[in-house]
Amino acid sequence: MRIAYYTSNRVIFPPRPQDLAASSVITADIVRNLKDRHEITVYAPKGSKMDGVNIIDLDFENFAIDSSVSSIDWTTKSVIGMKQLFLGRVLEDAKNYDVIHFQTEPVYLGMPFVNLVETPIIFTPHHPFYESDKA
Repeated sequence: MRIAYYTSNRVIFPPRPQDLAASSVITADIVRNLKDRHEITVYAPKGSKMDGVNIIDLDFENFAIDSSVSSIDWTTKSVIGMKQLFLGRVLEDAKNYDVIHFQTEPVYLGMPFVNLVETPIIFTPHHPFYESDKA
């Protein structure tokens, strides 16, 4: 199976031990366990590399500030906009994959685009669930 992943533009992939990047750590663990049986591609910032995994360089240095760690409104909006550009890059290549797995926060960023591609997309949230999250 051909699987594409996008998690974060905040850290290189896989994240270093000193990086605060829970969803990237989880994604790296999943990828390590799948890469021997599946063709895995990860869309990630410059400097990312993992043996046996295709890395698509997003042509962007890792961005140390994330919407989840900044209380500054313009920073949050800027980071969310950058993430949407990166999600768009994955979706441009959707026909090359059997499944796409987004593990980015906020999880809803890629949801408006699911009907634009035929490839199934999995969204995995990594935040606490609140009553308002229930549909």
